[in-house]
Amino acid sequence: MAFCPHCGRSLNHQAFVQEYWTGQSRVFHLWCRACRFTADVVPTERMLGHEPAH
Repeated sequence: MAFCPHCGRSLNHQAFVQEYWTGQSRVFHLWCRACRFTADVVPTERMLGHEPAH
């Protein structure tokens, strides 16, 4: 992870990123110093979503 998924700033040496595994899932726990966002991020290969009607 190179950028914060919340504010988009670089996760440089002042941020905290820890990678761990749960079963077959790869998880990144991160904390962004710029916006103080904390999250567990799970990378995906494919995502199905919906778009609201316009």
